[in-house]
Amino acid sequence: MRRHRRKRNVLFDTVDGHLVRIVVGRNGCCRRHRCESWVYTAVAQALAAIPMQGQGITLAEIVRWEQLPLSQVRVALQFMKAWGVITVRRRRCYPAMTNSFEEAMTLLEAFCATEFKRA
Repeated sequence: MRRHRRKRNVLFDTVDGHLVRIVVGRNGCCRRHRCESWVYTAVAQALAAIPMQGQGITLAEIVRWEQLPLSQVRVALQFMKAWGVITVRRRRCYPAMTNSFEEAMTLLEAFCATEFKRA
């Protein structure tokens, strides 16, 4: 079965202090995935420990090393990627800046405080 990922809208929101990723498919079907704040912080710390050049880190490695829920780690990584905190090359994540942890946490705090949300 082929999936048409290009024909969907991805939005981020915050609900009760949790980051929520909303995916609306081309048929109108809506899916919500959430990430708790402590998971987001753990992912940001794991990414900050990775050098900007080198091996990078994958989603599966973060889940295994940090013992975090897969879907929540995926939401955190997609949020950071959408806002330019991380870059992805060959399915490996790299920090986009030297202060990636501080940037990720400031971004989440600012995102929670504003009414304007985007993907």
